[in-house]
Amino acid sequence: MLRKIFPLFLLVMAFSSRLHAQSVDCSKAVTQTEMNICSAKEFAAADKELNTLYKQLMTRLAPGLKAALTQSQRKWVAFRDEEAKIYALLYEGGSMAPLAINNSKTQSTRARIKQLKDLLEETDH
Repeated sequence: MLRKIFPLFLLVMAFSSRLHAQSVDCSKAVTQTEMNICSAKEFAAADKELNTLYKQLMTRLAPGLKAALTQSQRKWVAFRDEEAKIYALLYEGGSMAPLAINNSKTQSTRARIKQLKDLLEETDH
């Protein structure tokens, strides 16, 4: 009987976690779980902005420049993720690890957004 109930329990827990993530008011986040959820949302928003900007930039570049930017972006993503691993190791096993990792990725992504915006301005000339 326990074998039949356990998968249902996991499903309910996953669903309730997703509902909780949607209902968190990030301006009032106080628990570690809420801060982790909000940092994930913040990173997702920055990543979405970056991807939109990248696509916009790709429409303006000549083929050779597109290839160079694609290569650069792939290497940058790898760097961003490796950099975040430092925080994963620093807070390994702790409840603050997701917050630290997301904050690292968000900070790196915002810096990359600025770089791509500067590059986009250069294409206007």
